[in-house]
Amino acid sequence: MTVRGGGSKTLWVAVAGSDHGEGEAHRELRAALRDPEREFREKVAAREWWGRWTRLSLPGDRRLQDAVDWGKQNILDLTRAAEDMEIRRVDQGRQYPPPAGTVRCARWVGAGFPDYPWMFATEGEYTAFASVAVGQFEQIKDHLIGLRDISEILNGRSGVVIHEAVSDGSIWFGHNSRQPDGTYNFNTDELVKFPGAVALVWRWTGDNRFRDELYDFSKRTLRYTIERLDEDRDGWPEGSGNVERGGMGVEKLDNAVYLIRGLYDLADMARSNGDRRTAEWAEDHARERHRRFEATWWMPSERQYADSIDTPPVGGENDQQQDRHWIGVTPMEAELTIRERRWPGLAPRQNGDTALAERETDCYSGFRPYNLGLFHTGGGPGCPPGSGALWIGHTLPRGSRVESVRLDGRRVRWRERETNRGLEVTVKTRGGEHRLVVRAG
Repeated sequence: MTVRGGGSKTLWVAVAGSDHGEGEAHRELRAALRDPEREFREKVAAREWWGRWTRLSLPGDRRLQDAVDWGKQNILDLTRAAEDMEIRRVDQGRQYPPPAGTVRCARWVGAGFPDYPWMFATEGEYTAFASVAVGQFEQIKDHLIGLRDISEILNGRSGVVIHEAVSDGSIWFGHNSRQPDGTYNFNTDELVKFPGAVALVWRWTGDNRFRDELYDFSKRTLRYTIERLDEDRDGWPEGSGNVERGGMGVEKLDNAVYLIRGLYDLADMARSNGDRRTAEWAEDHARERHRRFEATWWMPSERQYADSIDTPPVGGENDQQQDRHWIGVTPMEAELTIRERRWPGLAPRQNGDTALAERETDCYSGFRPYNLGLFHTGGGPGCPPGSGALWIGHTLPRGSRVESVRLDGRRVRWRERETNRGLEVTVKTRGGEHRLVVRAG
């Protein structure tokens, strides 16, 4: 191509592929290059149309106002689709069996570029709040329906929700089974958050057909949680939550919070479609856990909610553990809807204000001009010395062999745990700033 001085030319570049052979890939390429200028104009027009929804004016913070507008486009960027997804459990890369079934078509909002563009349960359940707020209803509906469809194929009618699915249908994690050490091959939080996501979309849209489409599956996620994930029958479910880290108690804060919210949401959906029996069952379970929540989880000495309770193995005393993970904000974050009345959070106001004020300290949110903002896990010089046990660690690639671990220059004992992200190596220490060195082969 030659471009003369002062002139310009447009070069269109397309990349195409197909899982049906080279011929189909070339057809896709020709279609993409048939009229790219028209395709581009139509895409720009579509994006401008979506941008007209939820128009905010924030004179005191124009950067935040712009971020909302860009967020609309980011969600659209992450909206993806796939056809003929062959659903198979690859068990974290250990196997590649024949497919258990096929999903003909699915659309979802990806978890994030560049590493996680595929369908996740937790990310979709959280992204639902952003999606409805900017009017992108159909995309998040499809996401939740896709999670249901894939989970039903992989896990039967158990109610267990997959963790994620890549676009060919492979499932890395999220199967209704256990590992040899007894830990679940799925995350409990992804079950208990699902009914809340369905109820959120239903309330924003008033779409009773969508509610009914996912009502039975929503009901089964919570029945499975209460009947199968509470071995000691104390009302609090076992299993991994959002944090997915070792060293925690068997019952996690976020699972407890979202179970209460999910039960109230299921009760509302049940009443709205005439299922009185389920409405009573769900509300009774929600109220009982709601009544005992503060006494079980609030830690006055830490001015926080416990991250977890019940040191392994399951069934002991519900001793509280504070690791300063970000899930400590979930009692304040989770808005409840009880018989169509909104409650600003599960936490009562006094404890909620106290916990949030603590989260704004250097221990949890850093200090200017560097890392101001909520940490995944609190720590560092802003934390009171020796205030509570703290588990810190690294996640190594699968197959790694740990040779030694040093904490602040001295050799220490460590824990190892295979997770869906790799080999997790953790050590127990106290609050403060630490240097951890893991040597592995």
